[in-house]
Amino acid sequence: MCLTVKRIRHLNGKAKVAKRNIPCLKVLYMCSNGKLVTPYMWKSIEQNEIVHGLFADKFVDQTRFALIKNGIYSYKPTRRVLANLGEIAIAAYIPKGTKYWIGKDGEYVSECIKFN
Repeated sequence: MCLTVKRIRHLNGKAKVAKRNIPCLKVLYMCSNGKLVTPYMWKSIEQNEIVHGLFADKFVDQTRFALIKNGIYSYKPTRRVLANLGEIAIAAYIPKGTKYWIGKDGEYVSECIKFN
């Protein structure tokens, strides 16, 4: 999955830093055994990640290109999230002080999100 950066929001080619908690929606897939996984990478979500938040393994905070590949993907809560069968949208937020990118289609990529 790739995020196409909104150039008007990132004129200097750098990630923004959240000045406040930013509400978002995280889409996860629920397996038949009740485990939650990310829909694209199929990374299993553990209980401590639900309590303490998801942290990206890699995050790019500066780029000359308009595509961002690494980070935690989420959506603006005002955007209509269409979940496929088995997927659920969970209310979350990008914590204050976290680096993030804003996409053209109402998406975020951040280095961390926490669940409400």
